[in-house]
Amino acid sequence: TKVINTLYGGMVTTNNDGLAEKIKIIHDRSSFLSKRQLKKMCRTFLFEFPLFRPSLYWFGWFLYRVAYKLGFIFRFDDELKTSKPEGYPYPARISAFQAKLGISQLQNLDQNLKHRRKLGLELEKRFNWLGGVLSSDNSNHSYLRYSFLVKDPKSFIDRFRVNFELGIWFQSVAHGRKSEFDKIGYQVGSCPIAEKVVRHIVNFPTHESIDIEFLLEKLDKYSAEICDNLKFNERP
Repeated sequence: TKVINTLYGGMVTTNNDGLAEKIKIIHDRSSFLSKRQLKKMCRTFLFEFPLFRPSLYWFGWFLYRVAYKLGFIFRFDDELKTSKPEGYPYPARISAFQAKLGISQLQNLDQNLKHRRKLGLELEKRFNWLGGVLSSDNSNHSYLRYSFLVKDPKSFIDRFRVNFELGIWFQSVAHGRKSEFDKIGYQVGSCPIAEKVVRHIVNFPTHESIDIEFLLEKLDKYSAEICDNLKFNERP
């Protein structure tokens, strides 16, 4: 789904020299992940890369969950933690394997973004969710996903599950957490717009492996129904 994915880790870019120096100090003091962790990370990539292609997505998710339960792949579920988990390996230096993975994707970045923008603009033509936002600024949207709000995300996704894998990202203002917000210093109601968005957000994927014509052909059959669900008059 991500524009560039190195599993766990990446790089930081900043125009703040002071911040860059602080990050460099943290990097220089960090060690690499253990060989065991790196092997699990490599296995994770070998699982995700072929199995999460559109043609194998549903079966791939099943195998991924099985592999995770067996401890075969690398994953951290630390969103609900309020303190550093025991044995947590980060911050850590990015491995050579991850660096090569990232560099190979950087070389394809222009084509990747071109695909996402083409699909994103085609979706916008049909649903007009963003409205005048795209023409009101000088940005060039990269469309990590095409996100919009609907009345009832769960029923909306269940309705189209057979044809599309729709994502419900960011279901909480603090990712993964549904309650006990006070433990992380968040006061419920302090960000009402964000809280409304996470209750209604749904998104279409824009990944480069998606066949644009195939997706649009499917979507056109349900265009009226999808538009009816969009909360055009209730934007936050």
